[in-house]
Amino acid sequence: MRLHPSRWLTGLVGAIVLLALPGGCALTDGILVDDRLARSPEQAVVHIFYINNPDTPDIRQPSGTGFLISPEGVIATAAHVVEDEGLIDVKFSRVDGSEAIYMPAQVVTLDRDRDVALLKIDHEEGVGPLKVAPLSEEVPRMGDPIAIYGFPESEIVGFEMRRSSGTVSALRSNPLDRSGSHDTRMLEIEARIEPGNSGSPVFGEDGEVVGLVSSRWKTTDAYALAAPIAVVRDLLRERYPEDLEKALGDIQSIPEQYLEEVKRGHELARSMRALFPAGSEGERLVAQLEFCMQRAEEAGEQGMEALSAGRPVEAWRHLQILRHEARAHQQDIAFLKATRRTLDVSRSSNVTPVLRTGSP
Repeated sequence: MRLHPSRWLTGLVGAIVLLALPGGCALTDGILVDDRLARSPEQAVVHIFYINNPDTPDIRQPSGTGFLISPEGVIATAAHVVEDEGLIDVKFSRVDGSEAIYMPAQVVTLDRDRDVALLKIDHEEGVGPLKVAPLSEEVPRMGDPIAIYGFPESEIVGFEMRRSSGTVSALRSNPLDRSGSHDTRMLEIEARIEPGNSGSPVFGEDGEVVGLVSSRWKTTDAYALAAPIAVVRDLLRERYPEDLEKALGDIQSIPEQYLEEVKRGHELARSMRALFPAGSEGERLVAQLEFCMQRAEEAGEQGMEALSAGRPVEAWRHLQILRHEARAHQQDIAFLKATRRTLDVSRSSNVTPVLRTGSP
């Protein structure tokens, strides 16, 4: 588990429908906003995973913790938790205690200097209500009690959510901000922090979030730094809308950039299916390319359908698969194009070609 911020961003969003509910709650597109979250703060907390290979989407690598901060499906976490390029899933525990669910997420806003990132999810029907963590308006003081909910990585007790408690021990300068562009005071907290806790919410005694876990000391797991929740609130208000607009532009550019290339690769593979001897490496390459290009085409079509239906994160997931397949097989496509040119030249000069049966 990495404990220092790095790079990368992208992302997106949907619409809001408010319905009044009894008992101080509001249902926003299936996401439950509850002013009594202090009774069960863990219901706003998510486990963040990477899918490093789109071909094996069920194989996930834990990366850190996050928490739901907005009824629009916005999740806050530490920037270094989502630094790598790849598909991201977040795991929610159902509020009714039934089996946990995984939902695709996409990075929208990334602030490396303050180690904070904002992700977006699409809420799916049938998932059940998800709770939003209330963000405190107060600056915590030295000695204030706090509680941290997260998913520490432990081979002994597993990867279930765990709670640790402690106090705010100091307000100190931000060692991560080397640019000097922000005057952010970090929270120094005295509490047990382990790899996997990065991005965890720091709750005050009133059940509101006062900070977001960033890093711990290398020499001890008893002290850690947390970004004050004001940073999250500022990013949500000042940067998220613009980043979201850019992300939506990015998602719409993917089909234009890759779909025609994938279609040409698919047609090329189909046209060359009978040119290689049965059982040869060339025949295997053509068959594999045809299968992958067909899958990429389907992913592109599914992505556009999801985008039209107002599910941008789902659309982004499909279009990332489209891009992955197009990039992964560029060399194979180039080899088949070169082989095709060789055949055309040979036919025009009446020479029997000698075909290679592998990528250059």
